[in-house]
Amino acid sequence: MTGKILILVFGTILVLFTKLYEGCLLTYLLLPPDPVRMSEKQLLERVYRKQLTFVIDEDEYNTQGHWNIIRFSTDEKYSKFQEALSANPPFFFDGELSTLVKIFEADPTKGQIPAANCVLSRWIIQ
Repeated sequence: MTGKILILVFGTILVLFTKLYEGCLLTYLLLPPDPVRMSEKQLLERVYRKQLTFVIDEDEYNTQGHWNIIRFSTDEKYSKFQEALSANPPFFFDGELSTLVKIFEADPTKGQIPAANCVLSRWIIQ
C-alpha cells in the first residue's frame, strides 16, 4: 500500500513539473526579446561613422540646455559627442510627431535605438 501511494505521489509530481517546465519554455519562446542596449561610446562611434543619425526638433537643438552644453562645452567628456555631431549632423524636423512618423513610414528599416543614456536615445535613426 505504501509503495502504491509513493508511486502515485512521485508520478503526480513528475507530471506536474514536466508540464510546468513545458509551460515555462513556451512562455519564454513567446516573449519578445529584450532590446540590445549599446554603450554611449558604441552609439557615438556609429553616429560618427554615419551608421546612425540623431533626429531632433531644430528649436529644441538650438535652445535646450543639454544640447547646448554638449555642443559648446570645453569639457573633455563631451569631445566624442562633439566629434560625432560634426562628422554627422543631426536630421532636423519641424517638431510635429506626424512628420517623424512619416520619416519612419517612408523607410521602415529605420528605427529608434535604445541607449544606456536616455538623453542620447531620445531620437536616433539608423
